[in-house]
Amino acid sequence: NGLTQWVQTKPNQSIVYVAFGSSARVRSDRMESLINGLAEFLFQTPDAFAVLAFRNANYEAYQTVLDRME
Repeated sequence: NGLTQWVQTKPNQSIVYVAFGSSARVRSDRMESLINGLAEFLFQTPDAFAVLAFRNANYEAYQTVLDRME
């Protein structure tokens, strides 16, 4: 699939997998801190990539934070 092909084009140990599971709901203020921290890491580490995985309400919190950031 497309994700597997994308991963295979990246250097070993260069991908950070960030999973926001379904067992706990992340508040939008906490989500904002997590996104800002991840963005700062990625800006400081030019050879790093991130794959984000969300479940339901946590995706909604992510979208809310992104909308506020624009």
